Amino acid sequence: MTSSLFRVKSLVCHRIESILSRRNRKLPCDTLYLFVFFALLSSLTGCGSTLIAVKDTVPRELPRGYVEFYYLVSEGHTGSPLEVKVVESGKMYHEGYTPDHGHFGFELSFLNKEKVGIRIAKRPGTYNFAVCQGTGEVHVQVRVHEAMVTPVRINMRNIERSHGPLSVRVTFTLDLDVEEPVPL
Repeated sequence: MTSSLFRVKSLVCHRIESILSRRNRKLPCDTLYLFVFFALLSSLTGCGSTLIAVKDTVPRELPRGYVEFYYLVSEGHTGSPLEVKVVESGKMYHEGYTPDHGHFGFELSFLNKEKVGIRIAKRPGTYNFAVCQGTGEVHVQVRVHEAMVTPVRINMRNIERSHGPLSVRVTFTLDLDVEEPVPL
């Protein structure tokens, strides 16, 4: 990993030197190419270890806080997104899914992230949420504080996969831990 990173760094340095040494081309165009190169490089090398989707439907003028449902890939995952719902008056309403982190039956290391989740904006108050996958669901009550993020850790344990002729059945234990709110 270190040697490939060194080669990439050398390639980038060589590219910068070649851009600066040219006199017949305009620098702004080359700068754009360099920017695109760095953007592609960072996405392909997996820079950053967090993949958090954000859903914010609270009007801008109103106070808001966030609930962040997340899991750590290294501690176990099912390979499928989890659905988050809010429970109001006995009915469940879809809020969003944790994003797919690059597990498609095989690992794509440049897509995989360590922390995967969804951050949902809500008005300050107490909410009941459900995290669902398939027919299973786990409920949790979360207090949302203004200008704060309340993390909810999703723990997937005892993950077992059984392969059938046309499908894969995944069974697991899911529990949720509400953590202390942190400032934005």
